[in-house]
Amino acid sequence: MDCSSIGARWLKPLHHFTRLSAFLTIALVVAGAKAQLPGPNYFYPGERIGAVSRLPDKLDVFAADAAGVINWAGWGEPSSVWQGWNDISNLAYPIFSALGGPVTAVSPSSGRVDLFTVADNGHVYHALTFVPNSTFYYTGWTQIGDLNAPIPSYVSAVSRSTFNFDIFAVSGGQVWTAAYELHSGLSDWSPLPGILVRDNAQVAAASPVTDELAIFAVDANGKLQASSWSPNLGGWTSWRQIGGVQLSPGAPVTAISRGYGQLELFVTDVNGNIQTTTVYPSFSGWKSIGVANLGATVTGVSRHPGQLDIFVAWNNQVWTQGSPSLSAGFNINSWRQIANLKTRDGSAVTAVSRSLDKLDVFVIGFDDQLWTAAWEPDFVQPGVSDWHVFQVLYY
Repeated sequence: MDCSSIGARWLKPLHHFTRLSAFLTIALVVAGAKAQLPGPNYFYPGERIGAVSRLPDKLDVFAADAAGVINWAGWGEPSSVWQGWNDISNLAYPIFSALGGPVTAVSPSSGRVDLFTVADNGHVYHALTFVPNSTFYYTGWTQIGDLNAPIPSYVSAVSRSTFNFDIFAVSGGQVWTAAYELHSGLSDWSPLPGILVRDNAQVAAASPVTDELAIFAVDANGKLQASSWSPNLGGWTSWRQIGGVQLSPGAPVTAISRGYGQLELFVTDVNGNIQTTTVYPSFSGWKSIGVANLGATVTGVSRHPGQLDIFVAWNNQVWTQGSPSLSAGFNINSWRQIANLKTRDGSAVTAVSRSLDKLDVFVIGFDDQLWTAAWEPDFVQPGVSDWHVFQVLYY
């Protein structure tokens, strides 16, 4: 990124970290959120949105509609209004997302976005998009190996260093992974045995240190399990349990790195308590910071060094709080609503930081359309909402 003054020293790694939180571990949907089916040209209630900032002050969002058609919309230069929606399903190899299944987006390098979804045939597909000269291009969808994933299910993706990323999915009660290297392309799937997980469980993934990975999943007994990878380890470590919290089997986990060498977890336990802890550089013990519906996912993003803002859908509203310190800085009494950003309980909230000290969040509203809210310091004025809320209508 081309930045000036102090921002030039940290915005590039921050952009890496915000991609992690925005595309990998956020916006997980409970099964009940899709009970009511929308009509044509609408998104599924509660569907998670794939969102990415591929270049400073640019936003791209991806979602499958009720017919499984994968769509893109974008904001930023050369236009300051939302563009789209555009159908990107029927490319060189036409596919349809599985019954409104989510589309995952990750940006491993400036201007590039890699997309993943489980198609209606149960296989995982990948498409590459890139943006030379501010123009949006995309390739066709290609199948990744022969892995059969549950329908619907989520593919996690994380960029551990520039140009390199790893993806994760659940199949047959196991966690599977594949890796992309610049000079060798995308590998086939490999299992990470040692724990039993439920179908449709999500894997949380983050990279707290360049070229290192940490992943988390809740097993069939509701226990939180972790594994890690680095070149020095010679492969993935055995799964190890992180104790002190009881979760529902397959419950979502959020892993967020707000800075180099830092990693925090967020879960909702079996009593509906939002719990958080620091696991990198060391485990700090769990702290309860609020309440939510069982199965709710807390998402988050870092907008400047050390600052972390988190979000959750509860009581048909999107709630948020921020902290400039590690997990101990969050507390029960700091939550506040984002005015006019309303959604069903259990909905996915996606958060992105497109540039220094700016926040954008995305959620499917009661009208089954995409809604977004933007925040930046200039919006903070007495008597005026500091979040600007918009509808990105799917015509």
